[in-house]
Amino acid sequence: MRQKAIFFVVAALASMSAWALEKNEKGVYQIYTPQDLVEFSAIVNAGESSAKAKLNADLDMSEIDNFEPIGKHIDPEKGNATDINFTGSFNGANHIICNLTVETTDGSEGGLFGRLIDATIKNLGIVNADIS
Repeated sequence: MRQKAIFFVVAALASMSAWALEKNEKGVYQIYTPQDLVEFSAIVNAGESSAKAKLNADLDMSEIDNFEPIGKHIDPEKGNATDINFTGSFNGANHIICNLTVETTDGSEGGLFGRLIDATIKNLGIVNADIS
């Protein structure tokens, strides 16, 4: 019986995110790694569309096979209609994101940001992106 309990705890921990993106005292998500950027996109696309973020390092996204854009719009004629408009802010703090790959096959808009409305994006460079 004890072995089953230990297995359950280990399985529960394994299913949790390997990283935890945190906000600073001003409520701004601090992005240091490619995984942080993936997590930020997931947070926005799960409904926190007015989230704020600051990039704190240059990111090499080559380890991420297919990045899901921050904010989503899927044309209802091409898939399940989805509208998640990023309305927050993203401060690149003069850093770059390189080797970004975004491939959409469901009719959604692609890029680092998929759909923006009244958002603020500043001080950000993107180098060597493959968007299709």
